[in-house]
Amino acid sequence: MTLAACAPAPAPSQEGSADIAVSAQALSTSDVARVTLTVSAADLSADIVANLQNTGGQWRAVLGAIPAGANRTFRAQAFDSSDTQVYEGQATGVTITSSATAAVVIVLQQTTAPTPFVNSAPRITGLTASTSRVDVNESVTLAVTDTDADGDARSYAWTASGGTFVDATTASPTWTAPATEGTYSLNVSVTDGKGGQAGISLKVAVVRARGSADVAVAFNTWPVATLVTGTPSGQVAPGGVVSLDVAAVDADNDVLSYSWADDCGGSFSADTQQRPTWTAPATAPASAVCKVTVSLNDGRGGSTTGQLGINVGLPQIPTRPPVIDELFQSTDTVAVNGTVKLVVSAYDPEGAALTFTWSASGGTLGTPVTSASRSEVNWTAPSLGVSSLITLVIQDASGQKTTQTFSINLTGGTVTCVKVVTSYLKKANPYGYPVTVNYSMVGGAGGGMGYNFRGSNGATASTAHHAVVHGDG
Repeated sequence: MTLAACAPAPAPSQEGSADIAVSAQALSTSDVARVTLTVSAADLSADIVANLQNTGGQWRAVLGAIPAGANRTFRAQAFDSSDTQVYEGQATGVTITSSATAAVVIVLQQTTAPTPFVNSAPRITGLTASTSRVDVNESVTLAVTDTDADGDARSYAWTASGGTFVDATTASPTWTAPATEGTYSLNVSVTDGKGGQAGISLKVAVVRARGSADVAVAFNTWPVATLVTGTPSGQVAPGGVVSLDVAAVDADNDVLSYSWADDCGGSFSADTQQRPTWTAPATAPASAVCKVTVSLNDGRGGSTTGQLGINVGLPQIPTRPPVIDELFQSTDTVAVNGTVKLVVSAYDPEGAALTFTWSASGGTLGTPVTSASRSEVNWTAPSLGVSSLITLVIQDASGQKTTQTFSINLTGGTVTCVKVVTSYLKKANPYGYPVTVNYSMVGGAGGGMGYNFRGSNGATASTAHHAVVHGDG
């Protein structure tokens, strides 16, 4: 025997979800093999752990079944191929709302800071020549002595305004005078391979007749770039403008000249000034980093360079779901076959177009009347039931969704249930003898409020899953 019954709907879910995106400066697939995410809170019985996926160069995931509540902490850790943690970051104070998706963006930072750059330029302690006066086409033996506070290996480069060198890349070369008389400058540059430089020059007189020469020795210490900065620092959008500055020292107080260049197609307001502005290219380079270089020259053979790496491009931030700003429900209780009017207004935080989709667990939905930010519909209740759920899903162009559920209770449905049971019991006991009928409930949620039914032949039944049928006497 099968009977229809009515029951309350289940309680709504108390869980939400989060759309998590992870970003890091110059993060590449070769740097990171996996990224793990841990969700924790004081009221959670256990942490929630998940792995993010690399999609389009960005690590992200949509994590569901997160208990709703405030002060959730999302912590992300990135590991390289040897399973060593290389980046870490977290977002705190996140609120998870029931049946909603929160957008969480975590910027990861290196766990180990890079080694600071420290360098001292070489120091020339002496320069000697076998003679300060030489015949044409004759040779002069030269020697430069120097030290480096950092113990760096040095390299040497000799130049002259005339004549030729033998072994011009050693500390002790030989210079052969030209065939023309005159005073010639011999210059040596000492570099340490890390941007540190020092230089010195001397003059040698070339004459045909042998004799004495007055040799004037001038020392020149090359300039050193101590700092290259950009404002704003760190990161700029394509086409963004950065104010540049270089700090430099010259031990000889020589007037310095400047020349700026980059490797990614940007432009400078004045590339020969100490403090120009630089405009990033309209399209970020593949490496996402533009290297800006300034060359400094002291006008006496001394020069150096400074370089600044500028990150071009901003991280992609996931869009937010639509926001409901107005709800209207004409009533939450209606008689069978009655009508309820539902109205919802919403907007998208990014201004994207919205779509509205209505559905119902029972009853009949009319044709919705929908505009760009508003949708209304009339719902007609069924002829039998206890309650119904009407659901509206609002979705933006990026796929973000917001769901609104309306619960409507029905009145008058139990009369139909009583009539069905009474009619059946009359037919089941036409002789008037007591009869016990076992039955199961179907429809609704599989139960009821324990209604008692009585037929005109003395038959009674209740929702205790059996019925006792009596005669007229």
